[in-house]
Amino acid sequence: MGFCLALAWTLLVGPWIPLGAQNPISWEVQRFDGWYNNLMEHRWGSKGSRLQRLVPASYADGVYQPLGEPHLPNPRDLSNTAMRGPAGRASLRNRTVLGVFFGYHVLSDLVSVEKPASVNINPPIKDKLIEAQRLQSPTPCSLHFRNASCHFQGVINRNSSVSRALRVCNSYWSREHPNLRRAEDVDALLLGMASQIAEQEDHVVVEDVRDFWPGPLKFSRTDHLASCLQRGRDLGLPSYTQARAALGLAPVTRWQDVNPALSRSDSTVLEATAALLFSEKEVAEIRNTSLRDVLVAVTNVNHGALQPSVFFWHAGDPCPQPRQLSTEGLPACAPPVMRDYFEGSGFGFGITIATLCCFPLVSLLSAWIVAQLRRRNFKRLQGRNRQSVMSQKLMGGMKALEWQGHKEPCRPVLVHLQPGQIHVMDGRLSVLRTVQLQPPQQVSLILSSNRRRRALLLKIPKEYDLVLLFNLEEERQVMVENLQGALKESGLSFQEWELREQELMRAAVTREQRSHLLETFFRHLFSQVLDIDQADAGALPLDSSQKVREALTCELSRAEFAESLGLKPQDMFVESMFSLADKDGNGYLSFREFLDILVVFMKGSPEEKSRLMFRMYDFDGNGLISKDEFIRMLRSFIEISNNCLSKAQLAEVVESMFRESGFQDKQELTWEDFHFMLRDHDSELRFTQLCVKGVEVPEVIKDLCRRASYISQEKICPSPRMRARCPPSNVDVEVELTPWRLQCPTDTDPPQEIRRRFGKKVTSFQPLLFTEAHREKFQRSRRHQTVQQFKRFVENYRRHIGCLAVFYTIAGGLFLERAYYYAFAAHHTGITDTTRVGIILSRGTAASISFMFSYILLTMCRNLITFLRETFLNRYVPFDAAVDFHRLIASTAIVLTVLHSAGHVVNVYLFSISPLSVLSCLFPGLFHDNGSEFPQKYYWWFFQTVPGLTGVMLLLVLAIMYIFASHHFRRCSFRGFWLTHHLYILLYVLLIMHGSFALIQLPRFHIFFLVPALIYAGDKLVSLSRKKVEISVVKAELLPSGVTHLQFQRPQGFEYKSGQWVRIACLALGTTEYHPFTLTSAPHEDTLSLHIRAAGPWLVFKSSVSCQVFCKKVYFIWVTRTQRQFEWVADIIREVEENDHQDLVSVHIYITQLAEKFDLRTTMLYICERHFQKVLNRSLFTGLRSITHFGRPPFEPFFNSLQKVHPQVRKIGVFSCGPPGMTKNVEKACQLINRQDGTHFSHHYENF
Repeated sequence: MGFCLALAWTLLVGPWIPLGAQNPISWEVQRFDGWYNNLMEHRWGSKGSRLQRLVPASYADGVYQPLGEPHLPNPRDLSNTAMRGPAGRASLRNRTVLGVFFGYHVLSDLVSVEKPASVNINPPIKDKLIEAQRLQSPTPCSLHFRNASCHFQGVINRNSSVSRALRVCNSYWSREHPNLRRAEDVDALLLGMASQIAEQEDHVVVEDVRDFWPGPLKFSRTDHLASCLQRGRDLGLPSYTQARAALGLAPVTRWQDVNPALSRSDSTVLEATAALLFSEKEVAEIRNTSLRDVLVAVTNVNHGALQPSVFFWHAGDPCPQPRQLSTEGLPACAPPVMRDYFEGSGFGFGITIATLCCFPLVSLLSAWIVAQLRRRNFKRLQGRNRQSVMSQKLMGGMKALEWQGHKEPCRPVLVHLQPGQIHVMDGRLSVLRTVQLQPPQQVSLILSSNRRRRALLLKIPKEYDLVLLFNLEEERQVMVENLQGALKESGLSFQEWELREQELMRAAVTREQRSHLLETFFRHLFSQVLDIDQADAGALPLDSSQKVREALTCELSRAEFAESLGLKPQDMFVESMFSLADKDGNGYLSFREFLDILVVFMKGSPEEKSRLMFRMYDFDGNGLISKDEFIRMLRSFIEISNNCLSKAQLAEVVESMFRESGFQDKQELTWEDFHFMLRDHDSELRFTQLCVKGVEVPEVIKDLCRRASYISQEKICPSPRMRARCPPSNVDVEVELTPWRLQCPTDTDPPQEIRRRFGKKVTSFQPLLFTEAHREKFQRSRRHQTVQQFKRFVENYRRHIGCLAVFYTIAGGLFLERAYYYAFAAHHTGITDTTRVGIILSRGTAASISFMFSYILLTMCRNLITFLRETFLNRYVPFDAAVDFHRLIASTAIVLTVLHSAGHVVNVYLFSISPLSVLSCLFPGLFHDNGSEFPQKYYWWFFQTVPGLTGVMLLLVLAIMYIFASHHFRRCSFRGFWLTHHLYILLYVLLIMHGSFALIQLPRFHIFFLVPALIYAGDKLVSLSRKKVEISVVKAELLPSGVTHLQFQRPQGFEYKSGQWVRIACLALGTTEYHPFTLTSAPHEDTLSLHIRAAGPWLVFKSSVSCQVFCKKVYFIWVTRTQRQFEWVADIIREVEENDHQDLVSVHIYITQLAEKFDLRTTMLYICERHFQKVLNRSLFTGLRSITHFGRPPFEPFFNSLQKVHPQVRKIGVFSCGPPGMTKNVEKACQLINRQDGTHFSHHYENF
């Protein structure tokens, strides 16, 4: 230990001694309060600054890692090997214990050697102090107590026993020691130490210092010698010889050469300093004062009680010690004690974490309460008579849960029993299913025998099973009794038994299972009719149970038959077809009956198919079809398109068809008349089929049935009888080509022969416009469908994918940069060694969150986005998806916030169990090592620090904003969403405060936040500068398909621009709730109008195709999935057609989502549509003169034929708006046509 103290004294004190003595400046005084720096000598350093190295560092990696095994031996091994030995051997020079402790305290005033190293010591495996069975170590040495009369006193131990000396290792923390209660006790200790001979000057160190030195509170005992060695390695101190060489001193080879040099340096410091501070008399007085004089003065003893030199005891000196102290007869040292700093904090810490996790639940509860209040107010507006209606409908019904399958959720239903029927209804009292109870059926009633006996399985032949779950067994019993009564009333026999609920579920045939079985069976039927490969038809499941196989033998109900055709059970077509096919009249359709009618549709001749249609709609069975029956037939066809014509319109269509066929004088038609009426559509009837879900029409039939439609440039009237109706201007009339007489034209070759609808040939060729719809082959392979779906997804969202890839690459890069820094480059801070996972996770997510919460503001800069959409950037950045991108960033930031919080939970826990000495090293600006060792509790980190408190508040604000911004609650209460979303101001204030404390690193949030915040603030100022005008609504009209037409006054000075949009608010709902909509009025109109659809595939978009068009011909092509998607615009197109006297606009409507074109239903509808178009020059679907097509528009043939129809035009503008897939096809077609030396097609498009 003496070597350790001497080395520290020499390295840390010695270099300043000659410099301070030789400083020529007399007016600058050296300070002794721990501040060693002065203006002249900056290299001396200062307290709290970086360690000034006057000797080279000695580290394993050269800069940081302390030397250890295998480079240097373990410090504990050195202590055990070199410094272990028996106690009780006296000093060879008779040094007293007082001299040893006085030297130690002098050294402690100059250099702190008690503080343990930051690097832990790995004790050897066989170290006795870590072995549980050997915690009682040998007794170390102790200290004597005596009075002035040389009477050595006994010492009272902690257990009230008396020993001859004070054990050092048991007196470290005893501030109220029983032997040191009075001042005289301290005097006795000093006198005893002056008479006690110290341990021998050798390598042996007493065990009180070596094994039981006071350690930190976390581990109460430590090895002082090993700790001193480890601290020197932690500081990177070289060996004593290397240090002397670095300071330019001669190396020493003997121990005697160390201490004399230290004494001479001590004398030099005293002499140099005394000359400046004291007078010669004072210096002489100081030199003549010894420690004996000090002790005599403070203890009030005479000089004879102490020897002249209290640091040594020689023979003849007063009060010799009775004996040299050893470990014999002294109490053993107290064993090491482990202290858990987190003790007693576990429950509170768990409650705090649980409370933080409950923030979303509290916000969810608040949002639910708001939604319930809104729903209650909405129900009040709907009227109060619904309760009476509900009570009437609920009579005789019971509530239950319907089990739909293992992968399907249970749904609440109401089971209503009626004579011969069981109705299953939902909460809105809409009928979900109707079960027919007809004799001689035998019903099986299976009840569950476990799990509260709540399940009921109703197994009815020719139906899929009904599984009901009840809350109580009593409710199920009531249902069973009602079922038994209903079955007996219907004359049905039934069986009843019990099964375990799991077996009951396995025995049930669900709707999904029956659908799969029926689909497979349909494919096998069609494989026989259409010669399809059996492998493509599918195979029956091999593992199906006997009860499932029985389902294959059951017959189709009317509902299942309608579902297989994709129609409703109440449709007239279904009723007619079902009645015709049900030969035995039992109300069910067997597979043989279905196969018989299927053969006629698939392989029958046109005469057989027309005869079948004739029998279907001969309702009275008299062999004739009256006009009323013909109208009913036509109405059943129109039901397919969800269209509705008035009786007058249907009567007009029937009269025109009768008149065109020469039957205007007849009221009834025979089959021959009916077939003659369909003579122009023999090709359609030839290839007419019955479209069944899951069955694909052979491609060869599709190829034979393709037709080509053209628009002629000249005036063509449909028939001589209708020529008088033709307007004087040119009218676009469709000319059809029969498939067996004419090939479809190529892009360059015109057709050689064109037949009009009544077979008359066109004598002269005119350029024709190709408008026939293109129908793609449907691939049934699941793998091919998945690949195609993925390709279309990438094609439609390639801009979105690119922007997301860039954004998340930046966010991921920021995360990885901070994570790498704190994982591998921040060891000098020490925080990584304390909390590695927590700091990596928290700092990495903090960087990404700062980036996301900053740049999310750009997605809400409406004015900037509107401006950028007009630039070329719109080709690369989907500005229309700004709101969706906003939601995606917010969702990602929420997930990262949760991870960030989890990381800080780990950090708080580790900081709460780290001693104060470690925390003062990690956070020097926050903690000061006052020696208490106790760290701050967890609640201090959560609620008494700026980062902790602001972090908790941020979690609460984010929980409120996120829950109220969800889709469900936004629909329930938009005002609640709008108000809570304005908490973003508080959010950013808390974010700035959260990082401003610089607890772990300097603030970095402003680096990301400054630019987006300035842009957002400027955009907000622009919005505030714009006018808010209250305008009265002139007209409000509810159009078909749920479209609302608003017409309001045009403000004074308003300048209309193409693609302009406005933000409107309904003052009755809220003065701050604005929604954007595109203006649909024309520039010359005196009012402004909007067309708003509440829900559905029609979306509002803001057009950026701001081109002023001055043209002589407009071809308007509207592509939609179903007829309902253009109902709202039909009035506008009709108005255009009525005002279009110069044949300026030609409208074509393409319906892409209709049943297979040549099945039975759509074939007849197609015939009626073409006949209606021919007779009245209007579409049966829309009532417009525009032509309706079934399929997708062929852009390339259309553009190619457009050049020939208008050869004098050199430039044609194409304006498309729709999904990226559609606009890409238009762009591709324009590029292909522009390669030719002809008309240039300029494409302008907008995606939404």
